[in-house]
Amino acid sequence: MVSNMEVALAQSDMAIAAKYAALHPGGTPIFDRVRVEHDAACELVLAIRGGTRLLDNHPQMAESVALAAEVVDPLNHLQVELLARRRSGDDDPQLKLAIQLTVAGVALGPTQHGLSPPHVKAAHPGRSDGDRRSCLALAQVAALSVPLPPPRDVLRP
Repeated sequence: MVSNMEVALAQSDMAIAAKYAALHPGGTPIFDRVRVEHDAACELVLAIRGGTRLLDNHPQMAESVALAAEVVDPLNHLQVELLARRRSGDDDPQLKLAIQLTVAGVALGPTQHGLSPPHVKAAHPGRSDGDRRSCLALAQVAALSVPLPPPRDVLRP
């Protein structure tokens, strides 16, 4: 159970989570508590197994988590920008589609790197890795087809 917790903690990105929390007026104080609990959970896992950083005893898993992040993180940043537009009143149907597709892309990102939980794999037994990659690619293309404002730091980690 501790190893599952460690993987989940390693997959979480508090910088990206802070951007999502900032979308809601009251999100920052709540997120501050989440960050404290996340940090405490990381310390607990490391204390139990005696490590110095998450997944330092499973380099292959650490690499898989890092590879998944390379796919999912840009979609998360894009999704934050798209959600901010939607919350500011933009009702463009293409924007709604782009948000839906980034949700699908974020959800499928870990599955293409073998990190999906067993219940997700069981729920989609007919989906091949090619199907997952196709869905992810579609999400990326559709999301990028929505006109973006001039480049800003909001889209960069």
